[in-house]
Amino acid sequence: MKKIIAAVFLIGLFQAPAMGQPKDPVWMIQLKAQLVKEHACDLNYTTNAFEREIGGAAIIEGRAHCRDGRAFDFSRKTPDKKFKIKNCQPVVC
Repeated sequence: MKKIIAAVFLIGLFQAPAMGQPKDPVWMIQLKAQLVKEHACDLNYTTNAFEREIGGAAIIEGRAHCRDGRAFDFSRKTPDKKFKIKNCQPVVC
């Protein structure tokens, strides 16, 4: 009986984090797919990503960081368009 309880407890530990994580918004799923297809980028995380509405259009902008260290700036003005993705180059002033 103790083995069964321990097994159920362990299964719960491994499932709990996955069940508690929020799902990615639709735009992020689309961005991930486009980054893989066009740049062979496995998205690690985004920074400065935001959604805002201007003149009735839902604009999304931010920076995508790939697992291999590369970064890309992305933007999209309407949900029916692809993201504009450009390589993020260091700026020296």
